[in-house]
Amino acid sequence: MARQPTALSSVRIALEGGLATPKSSPSWLYPWVTDVDIVPDTTPIELRYLTADRFIRPPAMGEHSAAGRISCIVGPENLHKLLWMMFPNRLSYGISSTGAVIHYFDASTNTIYTMEMQQDNGYVETWNRGGFIRSAEFSSDRNSVLNCNLDLQFQRQEIVTAGTYPASPTLSTLDPFTDLKGTISRAGTAVTDMDGFSLRMDFNPLDFKTFGNRWISDVLPGKQEITWELACAFTSDTEFRRFLGD
Repeated sequence: MARQPTALSSVRIALEGGLATPKSSPSWLYPWVTDVDIVPDTTPIELRYLTADRFIRPPAMGEHSAAGRISCIVGPENLHKLLWMMFPNRLSYGISSTGAVIHYFDASTNTIYTMEMQQDNGYVETWNRGGFIRSAEFSSDRNSVLNCNLDLQFQRQEIVTAGTYPASPTLSTLDPFTDLKGTISRAGTAVTDMDGFSLRMDFNPLDFKTFGNRWISDVLPGKQEITWELACAFTSDTEFRRFLGD
């Protein structure tokens, strides 16, 4: 059985200049990771044909990829970079009445920004390249932090020389987002008695492989699906009728 990440594990993520092509000076994001499991896979091509000795022939090398999940706590220094990887088209930004910078993202683009991820498990350092997000789920319950579960796929995974990953990761010192710092509104009016929520976004990206290549050579946006769940109490019959769709 493969060794799992330990308490010494840490990851850092950065946008690439192109598919599996790192930037010369990447801007690293060090998320507060609570769980990570990226597994490389090279499915062999089984050669089965009739032979006089009745034995299966040795398999041939197949396509290589790496996929898995990352669970992390969401804060003000990692949310915008996660959104940038999910929605690569930033329409505009502005300043709110409180002085905060508000960014507007959407998915109306034919390209996907890919990412690289370096991981230190305390016993081995890996480098995942050509990554993209297949789905993301944000959730928060009553009196809890905002969590994000990412389903990722990478073009390849490699083992890097020990010491490539920094000995002291640059983790954010700001407070994470909690249910105490957020509001839920409908038609511009705050909604009361909400105990928690779960927002899942399935991006369904389409990946392609060039004939004669072991790795994914291109990835395009797919049809997106959004699922929203709320834990709430109904304060009146009007609220209940709205829930029923009346």
